[in-house]
Amino acid sequence: MPLHNLDLLIVNIDKEMSKPTLDIIGRAGFGYDFQSVKNGLSSQYENVFKKAFESFTLPNAIIDLFFPFLNWIVPHRRKMKRGLAETEAGIREYCREIFETRKKEVLASDESGDNTECKDLLSVLVRGNLAADVQDQLTDEEVMAQIMTFLVAGHETTSVSLTWTFDFLSNNPLTQKKLRQEVLEYLPANADNEYFVEYITSTKTYLDAVCKESLRLVPSAPITSRRTNQDDTLDGYFIPKGTFISIVPGVNHRLPEYWGPDCLEFKPERWLHADSEKVEGIDDIESSGNTAEKSFGAYMPFLLGPRNCIGQRFAMLEMKSILAVLVASFEFEKIEQGVVKKKLTITWKPESGIKIGIKKAVY
Repeated sequence: MPLHNLDLLIVNIDKEMSKPTLDIIGRAGFGYDFQSVKNGLSSQYENVFKKAFESFTLPNAIIDLFFPFLNWIVPHRRKMKRGLAETEAGIREYCREIFETRKKEVLASDESGDNTECKDLLSVLVRGNLAADVQDQLTDEEVMAQIMTFLVAGHETTSVSLTWTFDFLSNNPLTQKKLRQEVLEYLPANADNEYFVEYITSTKTYLDAVCKESLRLVPSAPITSRRTNQDDTLDGYFIPKGTFISIVPGVNHRLPEYWGPDCLEFKPERWLHADSEKVEGIDDIESSGNTAEKSFGAYMPFLLGPRNCIGQRFAMLEMKSILAVLVASFEFEKIEQGVVKKKLTITWKPESGIKIGIKKAVY
């Protein structure tokens, strides 16, 4: 996103956020460099994943779950399923290339004794899998499935979360100013890596509050489902074994009984203690108290329990790192484009993208 001498650069922030998040999951997860920030997303990659995510809609999920026979007797459903199969094959090719490359590198590093370049998630998985007893080892196809999960989920969810966060900040300049002041205070230009890690891992910063509030209003997984494995009774209602239950964080996160009458507002202060120290000169935003003691399930952007998101800590650190670096250097301004509608797929993507004005921050 070069600014050159322009006062204001208008970008589609959703497309821009796809680039660094793809590079990060590529390097940290697989030791693979997509170079999407440098070269942009390749049209082939972009088209493959765009088709995949467009297929994950609520109507398609309902048909697949309750009326799967329609996929074989309705012509356009058959065509869609064929296209989805081709898309899956394309994704598998990407993942196979990554897997084969990394497997060779892990084997070579083990032979040489130099493991310095094989500390990514996939390398750890491959090395652990090779060291396991034969009966406990994952097949190559099972490892491939893990790669597909981490690549798709790890890239898309964080990208969308950052997109909405920058939208919230562009619509709330006081919040953005308060965040920038904190970032510049805690991350001076000469700050070392250890200082940076300490800042982004803290859960007592305004940066952390901004991210949590963004995920409250637009959770990473706005809706998911579970199937009961035994008969149960919930709040007086009998639920038979095999029942599919929809879990909707997007609703829980907006209930007034948990979040108060201002539950629809973007208000990071709700995550801070009432007696938290305010940033000098920007006290226009009042604190609404601490929300740490909400009912179980009131806040679950990464879901809860043993099947919650395995990458939630990584996602939060990635989100805060990108946000801190960009907010320190740039200002984000609202661009009038009417109501931005959400499109429900696996995530809550902006239906037609979000345009945001960016300019160099002036201190």
